[in-house]
Amino acid sequence: MAMPFVLAGMGVPIIIIIKYYWDWKHGRTPNAQTQFYRSLWSFGFTYLLMTVLKVFTNRVDMEPFEPIGEVDFSSDFRFGFLNSNSWWESFSEGWPSGHTMIAIGMAIAIHPLIKSKIWLSINILYPVLIALSVSTAFHWISDVISGAIIGILLGLYFSKKEFKETIVS
Repeated sequence: MAMPFVLAGMGVPIIIIIKYYWDWKHGRTPNAQTQFYRSLWSFGFTYLLMTVLKVFTNRVDMEPFEPIGEVDFSSDFRFGFLNSNSWWESFSEGWPSGHTMIAIGMAIAIHPLIKSKIWLSINILYPVLIALSVSTAFHWISDVISGAIIGILLGLYFSKKEFKETIVS
């Protein structure tokens, strides 16, 4: 059940950025440029921060779909630079949950600009589903909670950030 949302957590942020860029360049919505910059900057900065945190904390991951309670190494961190078993683990696995950070950060950053009630509902539901799916399949709950807290803080920052408007030619 978790895999569709885990995959969506990787693809949807990119699709959102591309959609806002398209809307901006084609003059579809009046605030598309701000939506584009908020989504792009919140995604990019959150991704960078998440990668740095993972590289230096090297937390041991919960194995995907491992029966809960069989092995508990949730407190195992390998602090240092790239101390995991492989480069892939160091850059992509562990603490904090990047899916959660990005989903919540982007949702909060663009939330004030969304006018449609349907899209507002989707904007709230999407990060909740992402957080629930990764917490049941790949991450310890503390990974998800810390990712949510960092995502909230970054999302609030980017929701207040002003970007210089440029004229679409």
